[in-house]
Amino acid sequence: MINTKAYKSEIKKMSHHREEGFTLIELSIVLVIIGLIVGGILVGQDMIKAAQIRATVAQLEKYNAAVNTFRSKYNGLPGDLLNPTNFFPGVTGSAGTTGLANGNGLIEGSGTDVMGLDGENAVFWYELFQANMIPDNNTNLGLATAAYTISPTVLPPAKIGKATYFHVASSGGLNYFVLAGFSGTTTAASGDFATIGLNLSPNEAFQIDTKMDDGIPTTGTVVSAGGANAAAVTTTIVTQGGTYHATGALAAGDCYDSTLSIYATSAAATKDAPGCVLRIRTNF
Repeated sequence: MINTKAYKSEIKKMSHHREEGFTLIELSIVLVIIGLIVGGILVGQDMIKAAQIRATVAQLEKYNAAVNTFRSKYNGLPGDLLNPTNFFPGVTGSAGTTGLANGNGLIEGSGTDVMGLDGENAVFWYELFQANMIPDNNTNLGLATAAYTISPTVLPPAKIGKATYFHVASSGGLNYFVLAGFSGTTTAASGDFATIGLNLSPNEAFQIDTKMDDGIPTTGTVVSAGGANAAAVTTTIVTQGGTYHATGALAAGDCYDSTLSIYATSAAATKDAPGCVLRIRTNF
């Protein structure tokens, strides 16, 4: 004979257990919420990156404006003034000497490497800061050839982060900002950088190029440059070259496709991998 009371008790327990579990609808809602959270995180990361890129572009615009204001006030470019001691104690003029305050309108290094940090470009940022044109507190490196350990007091760091800095140099009668991962200690004899890191990814380089220029890595006022070491980078920055594969598949460390003249933003292996240095023509 069935114990009705016991049977009903067991049924009640089973019903209670069922009530404690999740239904398919509840599980679906949880999964949707998780998806929204993950999606929000990814969107947030994209927004942060976009903000960093906009801030970096704004820095470049600010530096261009600051130098032009400086030129109007002092009748010359920072680092290139013929008589800088009239305005900036500790910076010695050397008129007529290449790369040492010669007043020719170019921000030059005095060594054999035009990309070095050993002449007018060594005091460029210091004079801008001393003139209250920029907030970056840069050290007076002096015009004499010396070795400098790269830091935020030597070169201004870019808002894009990743230990990326702004440098300024001239080539072919034009002045350029160079955006790269300068690090280590420069060579005392020539001011050559120990390392010029390919810090920017093709995606980042493309976005900066697009905001400021034509989005093409080999033409215009913003061009891609890269290389495996300091010597290669120095050469390719001057000649508007870059790290790339002319044929075959693009690989990590490549910045653009030389055949198509497009940034390597479509290949998964390259689009977000460090591989680019940018050379940006100034408006002074």
